[in-house]
Amino acid sequence: PFFLYDWKRAFQFQGAILLFTLVTILILFSRVSYFQERFKDDTLMDLGSQSERAIAKGGTSGSARILRWNCAIDLFKRAPIFGYGTGDAQLELLNCYKERGLFEAIKRNYNTHNEYLTMALRGGALVLIFFIASLALPFYHSIKTRNYLYLFFLVVISLFFLTENVLSRQQGVVFYSLFNSLLAFHFLFTKHDNSK
Repeated sequence: PFFLYDWKRAFQFQGAILLFTLVTILILFSRVSYFQERFKDDTLMDLGSQSERAIAKGGTSGSARILRWNCAIDLFKRAPIFGYGTGDAQLELLNCYKERGLFEAIKRNYNTHNEYLTMALRGGALVLIFFIASLALPFYHSIKTRNYLYLFFLVVISLFFLTENVLSRQQGVVFYSLFNSLLAFHFLFTKHDNSK
């Protein structure tokens, strides 16, 4: 029954997981040199040509991505409804890089580094709307039902989608599918058990 469920213990468990995750993320970004290089030093290599360096004014991680995002946004404006398809979106992006002199991005075959822009390029506005809805509906329900662990996962993954193409790689698909499913089913089963 609902009144016998140990809510205090459940919230303590979710709070402990949340705290552990936050501490782990902070340690990774402050202590592990790989992450520091990934978001700072490595970007200077991305700014390979003189024009890229001039536009970025010294090359921060944000400016290099913004140059690539501008290409993606301009491409989206050319095919807003249906996009370019799964196979042709990357080719169109590389052509845009070539037009704008982003030679290091071509050499490294960079994608948009933004899951939302990638969805828009591949499938247009319709796919982007469905993708955002697939995040927004669970987000709304997790707030409504006070499922803070699932809410935290959705916030973190949604923010991560802003700077990485998580679902373009098998590891990202497995990670997202596994944890999203586990947390969603946990929510559904606890909701079902509580309604008895």
